[in-house]
Amino acid sequence: MLDLETIKAAILSHNFTDDQLIELRDAVKTARFDLENIFSNNQSVQSGMALPELELQKSKFTPKKFNRIAAVLIGHSRRLGDPVTRNGSESKFFKLFNRMSEQVDYYILSWINRDYNTEIKTSSSFEFIWPNKLFYQLYDEDNLDYPRNHKIMKLSWLAKQAAKQIKIVQDSQQFNYDYVVECRVDQLVDVRSTRKTDFIKLDNNEILSPIQNTAVNKRKNWNPALDSIECFGFDHWYFRMNPRTYFEFSDRFDFFYQKNLDRMSAGPVLLQPREKKEARKIGFHYHTGLAYYFLEKRFTFLLGSDWDV
Repeated sequence: MLDLETIKAAILSHNFTDDQLIELRDAVKTARFDLENIFSNNQSVQSGMALPELELQKSKFTPKKFNRIAAVLIGHSRRLGDPVTRNGSESKFFKLFNRMSEQVDYYILSWINRDYNTEIKTSSSFEFIWPNKLFYQLYDEDNLDYPRNHKIMKLSWLAKQAAKQIKIVQDSQQFNYDYVVECRVDQLVDVRSTRKTDFIKLDNNEILSPIQNTAVNKRKNWNPALDSIECFGFDHWYFRMNPRTYFEFSDRFDFFYQKNLDRMSAGPVLLQPREKKEARKIGFHYHTGLAYYFLEKRFTFLLGSDWDV
């Protein structure tokens, strides 16, 4: 048999003899057979007993999936699913969510196809690209009782509709999702490899999101109890939380709707922008606008996005 030092030397020099290659191939086959027997025999091991070393090592590199999650995708589709202009974004959603959970239920909420500009038009195939689609609806932007250019209110309104549908599904089927993930339909997620760590578990009132404190040099989560609006940083529309927290989070439309009415009736109630990086009027910059809502709700944020960064 080949000894370890011979194998290491051959690998480092990229110089295997034909006999060594044959012997190495046979050794791999034998090892694979032995591993399969070990894993098969371990199926009968009672819970609570120590796992064999090989099984332990295997578990370290196998991400533990959730049982069932709701994927809420909202906003303009931006021609997603178009066979000509498609960029594969939907397949990255599938890869991300499938490696996160055994079952993924999709809730797709977007806008009716209008010719405002070609960038945000909805592809005719957009409706049919989603697997396990539990809810799909396109809404009319011209039939809203608030300004249609108010980005944060539009996204928040779609999220509120999604939360209603999630509650209907949970109540009718008598279960609770492990998590709800809310993401913009046009969000570009980066899923390059198989994740080798478990996904972070969250408690009530906890939200996983790429929200960070921009006032420090290193990545640090933004704390609404301690940090200011000016250091609120948010570069991806991605939130994961349990359903109970999501039902609370989905009330943000009411918050922004009332603030918008307050501004129209009593003038500006929040800081006016002097520069692009400073706090802007609530809602018209949907990233900074969220900070005002979070200051009142006091969620706990865990910095992250679930995909490869």
